[in-house]
Amino acid sequence: MPLSVEDRVLGSELFFHKYLEGYRNRVSQYYLEKYEKHPSSFKLMGGTGLIVVHLLSDSFFFFFRSEAEDYVKSVVASEDQNEKYNSMIGAPDHIRLECLSEIGQIDSGSILSEKKLSNIGSNAWTYFRNINHVNLPNASYTWGGEAADLEYLFHNFNQSLIAHKAPKADFHLFDISQIVSKVNDEDFQYEYEEAIKAYNAGLYLPSTITTAVAIETLLKNVIIQRLGERKLPRESREKYILNYANILLREGVISERLNHRIRATNELRRSAGHSKSGKVEQWDAEQAISCVKVIVDELFTEVSIN
Repeated sequence: MPLSVEDRVLGSELFFHKYLEGYRNRVSQYYLEKYEKHPSSFKLMGGTGLIVVHLLSDSFFFFFRSEAEDYVKSVVASEDQNEKYNSMIGAPDHIRLECLSEIGQIDSGSILSEKKLSNIGSNAWTYFRNINHVNLPNASYTWGGEAADLEYLFHNFNQSLIAHKAPKADFHLFDISQIVSKVNDEDFQYEYEEAIKAYNAGLYLPSTITTAVAIETLLKNVIIQRLGERKLPRESREKYILNYANILLREGVISERLNHRIRATNELRRSAGHSKSGKVEQWDAEQAISCVKVIVDELFTEVSIN
């Protein structure tokens, strides 16, 4: 059963303050020294506002700096606004962001971060159901702590890039310029080159995660080019690597062997986000980066995506 807008509106109220509490307690307990030296790296420590734009298909959370006390506001999209957003399936992210900002009457320049509901925390769609609202505050507290951990990770990533004087996007195992040229997509190029830069800086965890994002973009583009936009999933929560790969496998675009390779790389990305899975090693990052080459070699020999 789809998650109702009413459940998501009420859930947003229950979520917000416990999420901030978990985030701020985590920073105070583990990252206080880093925060005092680099306050801009931990975005939600100051006064924070949250506007949640609720569409029929998904909810989008916009965090921004608030000069007053912390507060949350829900905006439920009208039927016309839902239709307008749905018409933008396949459009660049910044175009869809502009549409959401217009619905929520949000100044896009003031946004600290933006997340859709599925990216708020593990099993968020389950916890936001009315029947599970009793457990939502505790889950939100945990998600807030995880968000602080992620910002610490990106703080270290940025500092390492500075220390390494922005490493070049050159990969020692093969020439990525040929891959970028074959695919011919700006979003993919940016994501893939950022993954290589992180790898060259010795940041194998961010490299693996960013490579997975590049693969997701790559598979989405293959679906559009080979099958048409109508084959893209309609639900935002269904737009992820494994679902894209399953669509391409079902339509005979990719082989079973390549599907297994993609699934293995996605498992690397998934396990990278869990500390109990162990440290991400150089070899792991190389496997993820090389998976992109395998996909491009198989699917872009004769076809270039524009």
